[in-house]
Amino acid sequence: MRLFIVFVLLSASPVIAAAQHIPPAQDAVKRLPGDTIVAMVDGEAIQLSDVEAYSRTKDPKKLFQLNQQLFDFRESMLGLMLGERLLKLEADTAKLTVEELLEQRLKHEPVTDEEVQEVINRQPGGAIDVGVVTPFIRQYLEDRKKEQARARYIADLIAKAKKAPKPLVIHLQPPRQAIPIASSDPTKGMGTIELVEFSDFQCPFCQKVQPVLQEVLAKFDGKVKHVWKDYPLPVHQFSLTAAAAARCAQDQGKFWQYHDLLFANQQALTPEDLKEHASTLRLDARAFKTCLDGGKYRHQISAALKTASEYTVPATPTVFINGRMVMGVAPLELYTRIITEELGN
Repeated sequence: MRLFIVFVLLSASPVIAAAQHIPPAQDAVKRLPGDTIVAMVDGEAIQLSDVEAYSRTKDPKKLFQLNQQLFDFRESMLGLMLGERLLKLEADTAKLTVEELLEQRLKHEPVTDEEVQEVINRQPGGAIDVGVVTPFIRQYLEDRKKEQARARYIADLIAKAKKAPKPLVIHLQPPRQAIPIASSDPTKGMGTIELVEFSDFQCPFCQKVQPVLQEVLAKFDGKVKHVWKDYPLPVHQFSLTAAAAARCAQDQGKFWQYHDLLFANQQALTPEDLKEHASTLRLDARAFKTCLDGGKYRHQISAALKTASEYTVPATPTVFINGRMVMGVAPLELYTRIITEELGN
């Protein structure tokens, strides 16, 4: 019997910093408030802020990624702390224990036979004793629904706490990457929220994130400006040519229509396919062919690839929302939370 049930746990390695005590004779060394002296050279202090500044000049990409990981971990831990404290406050108000409160307030739909069967059907090949594994699967689904209900309840408590007479205020700030927007960058939508997408027309994950981004733009219509940044990865045979073709379509005012057509036909990106897509959109065929075959945008796309690699763009797709990085195929809920926070700011 083989049972394949995957539990995904968030794990993180905290960054541990060791601070050295400075003897009284060196207390006169000038320090920034809250800063830490990490070394002394010929009687002069090197502070932690000095190391940070030096890191920005040497490897800003790595520094940003580390800061992002640290922020994600701290945000996760803060969320757990807030949940525990708000549950305790709510339980005290109701004169209940936290366990009694959750028992009364948490509501979720019961696990159905269809849901259990769906999990069984997803298991890889091999002999599975359905009679043995079914109770374990049902319990797993039951526990997951309880956790989801608990998360929803805590989210409601946080929203309530933010409107209380002594409102909950979160000061934890995410790292941000300033991304300059060129006049040649394709954009659509208007708003105070700048959503910059680094993407590749041949990347399968970039294709998967497109429906999510479309939902985001529809949900926040009039509030978000979507900016496209070319990041054609060298490992993809046709990505650079496809990016150039999209710019040729941009010359005729149809970048986004061509963009949608490329992602809808990701297995058809040869030069001939690209010209056929242009025909589908009724672009000027001669002008498009001259643009593509003549390599009009070859230099610009190559420069865009170099620029993207210099930013903190570890992979495609990577999206920056007002400078806040979202990597990979993130769910609509994450985009909604970040944009809502940015609109609140």
